Amino acid sequence: MNANLTKSAGRTGCVAALLTCCVLPPSLDAAEADNAAIAAASTYPETTRYEITRNGKTVGEHTVTFSIGDTDLRVDVESNITVTVLKVPVFKFNYTATETWQDGKLIDVDATTKRGGDVSRVNLQEDAQNEIEFASNHWNPGVLNSQAVFNTLTGRVSSVDIEKLGETTLSAGGTSVSATHYRYSGDIRAEVWYDEQMRWIQLQFEGDDGSTIVYTAQPLDLAS
Repeated sequence: MNANLTKSAGRTGCVAALLTCCVLPPSLDAAEADNAAIAAASTYPETTRYEITRNGKTVGEHTVTFSIGDTDLRVDVESNITVTVLKVPVFKFNYTATETWQDGKLIDVDATTKRGGDVSRVNLQEDAQNEIEFASNHWNPGVLNSQAVFNTLTGRVSSVDIEKLGETTLSAGGTSVSATHYRYSGDIRAEVWYDEQMRWIQLQFEGDDGSTIVYTAQPLDLAS
């Protein structure tokens, strides 16, 4: 395994990074209901964990953690991947990102990626805030109506076309989950699935080396 994995992850927005049509929990008051980002975040537990596999073998974990205020929202995302050959680590990838939302608007994104010995950091520039509504961390289903996202690996705006493919059933940790399937094309090529509450449950993309990379939410984390 080499940097091909992370190159492909850049196209998918990763490792990363998902809609205003989500189901609102009964506990939301009127002010929160007007804030689509808080409404979407409120459908998740405080932290959701995703297993990362490469060609069916577990290689890491991805987490999304929410800190919800009255009108503000902080989302912390972290990925850790280790690929081994004969139990010897041959590739490591570490990714952290923080999204800051205020009054339903994405006002800041800061992300750091470590690929082996290389470290890069990107930030959503102030002049791009008016044109970008979502980062490429997938948790907010509102992104499904968007044609551009802030790519947290490249630091650039990625043009995307997102197509709904239909309803399906996924297996997550041995549990069957009803989900809606979407496909990204354009600058990002990936497939994503959301459950009945429009919570991000799975991501799949192909690495440059032909490997299949899959992120799958742990069902106990999303259990209501």
